Amino acid sequence: MVRILFVALLFSLTGAQEVLASETKPGSHIITPIIITDTGGRTMNAERGFFFAPENRAAQKSRTIAIHFVRFPADNAVASRPPVFMLPGGPGVEKDFSNPSNFSWVKRLRRTRDVIYVSQRGNYLASKIVADMRVNMGTVALDQQYSPALASEKIRAAVEEAFDTWSSKGIDLAGYDILNIVDDVHDLRRSLGYNKIV
Repeated sequence: MVRILFVALLFSLTGAQEVLASETKPGSHIITPIIITDTGGRTMNAERGFFFAPENRAAQKSRTIAIHFVRFPADNAVASRPPVFMLPGGPGVEKDFSNPSNFSWVKRLRRTRDVIYVSQRGNYLASKIVADMRVNMGTVALDQQYSPALASEKIRAAVEEAFDTWSSKGIDLAGYDILNIVDDVHDLRRSLGYNKIV
């Protein structure tokens, strides 16, 4: 079931992921209209949404998390081509649609099909309401010689600290892998009513 929420309300909620997830079932989504403006002043209608999925599909009693997405409906209402699902490149990367190049690319694609951009689960930059799962690598003093050994030591310490911090908050890190991300795309496709994607 699709529910329309006002963006201002949605993004002003404290602990919004927990509030939304407690009121929704895995496999459902909420969506609201938005207008995206690029740095040159061009505008494009879109829809911002959250899809709800189990944090870890392999765990029987997994909590529900929110996954951010943006849908750009096709300009042609009778467009029959399968939608394009766009995915970010690496962990922590988020697409900026105010960038004229990204804006133009989406505008061309949506002439004949819907375009859906799906953020990675756990990406704080995507929505500002999911848990901030970035790793703080710390800094290196200017007078300290940087080396692969030092880099390895800093990475190991940062990841161990992050693992302890996130686990203590009840985050099931086993759910943040490529298999769950693939299932997110498949389940969102089904929730939005698409039979096939490209």
